[in-house]
Amino acid sequence: MNLSFLTHTWYGALLIVVVTGHLTIMCTSLYLHRAMTHSGVKLHPLASWPMRWWLWIFTGMNTREWVSVHRKHHAFVETDQDPHSPVIYGWAQILFFGVKYYRNAAADPETIARFCKGCPDDVIERKLFIPHKFLGPMLLLVVDLLIFSPIIGFFVWAGQVMWVPFWAAGIVNGLGHTIGYRNYKVKGASRNIIPFGMLLSGEELHNNHHKFPSSARFSQRWFEIDMGWWYIQLLRLVGLAK
Repeated sequence: MNLSFLTHTWYGALLIVVVTGHLTIMCTSLYLHRAMTHSGVKLHPLASWPMRWWLWIFTGMNTREWVSVHRKHHAFVETDQDPHSPVIYGWAQILFFGVKYYRNAAADPETIARFCKGCPDDVIERKLFIPHKFLGPMLLLVVDLLIFSPIIGFFVWAGQVMWVPFWAAGIVNGLGHTIGYRNYKVKGASRNIIPFGMLLSGEELHNNHHKFPSSARFSQRWFEIDMGWWYIQLLRLVGLAK
């Protein structure tokens, strides 16, 4: 099978960005969010280990920083201590500059010390993922430039590393507290952006999550779709999640 269209055409490159971006969001939702932050699902090391590596390569994020920032968000939602509240900072600020607010919170040692309980503290985390967070994306850039032409390769890399900052730090944290519908009256302004949680692995159902943060399933009504829950069911089927 000739797959050269993936590496020699712009539409093939776009397909690569979308597929890898979806996998990055899936790892963020299942590993960082549902498993590590809220303990809604327990992943087997054969599932969590590849996700940790994938996230380091495609985002440069490490577990304790992401978990700490998100736990602080739940603890102080829509207050001046919320790391990324659109109610406090404005929806446009979080939508377009959400990654800046995430990095500011992640750089606070007090936030990390207070909210990182239960995060991995193994040698790979201490020696590689935490001190060399930008090495992963740099290795990805080298791979993309080798696979694609220099111009296409750079834009593929930019799309891959910006996928989570835009869709998660921007769309979910920004629009997820600004527009959409609410199934539940909860502390804060969380909304379900749309009922079809396909693109962001179910993170679109943000109001449901704020009502039941420790639930591994984000869908609550019959018409709501949580693709992340589908992935969890597949992992359960093969004994890699419970």
